[in-house]
Amino acid sequence: MLIQEKNKHSIIHNNLGLKISSPVSETVCFIRWSTIDTIIFSPNTHYENSAQWIIYLSKPAQYSLNQNAWWLNKISFFLKNKKYKKLRMRDDLNRDFYAFPEIVENYLNKKEEINYYEDNRKGELVSKKVTIKGEKTITEEYWKPKRSNELPWKMLYDKYNRTVDEIYKRDGSI
Repeated sequence: MLIQEKNKHSIIHNNLGLKISSPVSETVCFIRWSTIDTIIFSPNTHYENSAQWIIYLSKPAQYSLNQNAWWLNKISFFLKNKKYKKLRMRDDLNRDFYAFPEIVENYLNKKEEINYYEDNRKGELVSKKVTIKGEKTITEEYWKPKRSNELPWKMLYDKYNRTVDEIYKRDGSI
């Protein structure tokens, strides 16, 4: 999904928690550091073409609406379910997505380094064809899919020192 930079979500943080501000819906989501149980990184996968931070909370986040919000945003704000204890932040919707680990590291104990460039979808390169047409270079790659029983998610933080496998077994999904 292609979104203009001015319409992407932004993160503001302090000692109490972090605020995720959404300019399109004119809402602010506040999460206290003390309510964060787990933060998991989900890389680009076969069925989703965007990376995500998945945040598990012990209490639902607090949502607020800007004072001079558009009337349609006011209606949708009251219809939105604000009781979820799981929040997803996508890389194509959030301008501070890649700075998030440094923000977390200031307030919580980071568990693992995240490699954004690792592509779990590629296994073995079968063939590669490079075609040059005028000023354009077209590269066609055919990959044999990677077969693995390993979960693609990476743990950034967990309050109870659990692993991704334990959370996956507990919830049945991530």
